[in-house]
Amino acid sequence: MMLKKRYRLMAATGLVAALLLGACSKKEEAPKAATKAAATATAAATKAATEAPKATATATATATATASATTAAAAPVAVTIKEFTFEIPATVKGGEVTFAAKNGGAAPHELAIIKTDAADVKKLPVKDGLLDESVNKPLGRTPQIAAGASANLKVTLTPGKYAVICNVPGHYSLGMAVPITVN
Repeated sequence: MMLKKRYRLMAATGLVAALLLGACSKKEEAPKAATKAAATATAAATKAATEAPKATATATATATATASATTAAAAPVAVTIKEFTFEIPATVKGGEVTFAAKNGGAAPHELAIIKTDAADVKKLPVKDGLLDESVNKPLGRTPQIAAGASANLKVTLTPGKYAVICNVPGHYSLGMAVPITVN
């Protein structure tokens, strides 16, 4: 229905252009110019009307294929980091996961993820004011993220329990760790 209206509008626009072209040319050439312009506009509108359904079908198939491919890739997991907490979903889907971290705090922070079955992720071994990474090795981490800045972390996660932490000196000790579950 919308396509028919669009083609009628295109044909009308072509006719108006033809009439204007005819009115602007010399008086003795006006009828010839107007007739030629009208014929050209009509031919263009006819061609558009016959080719548009093919183009629409192709565009629809392309859009459907693109949407399917986009759906296959999981959306990034939004994370907001603040002093001294993370706003993050408690459960994420396994596989290749991208954490889109934004530092909404005033201090620099990082996002690191470790696999752990610990009952309390805020009581893991600490060494020199940091989470002891020789015991709980991060699967990945962002660089330090300045206040107001963002960073992404892409990791492959299998089902299980994890902790998202900030291991900037002193931050983990101040309780900057949250548990997440991967399904």
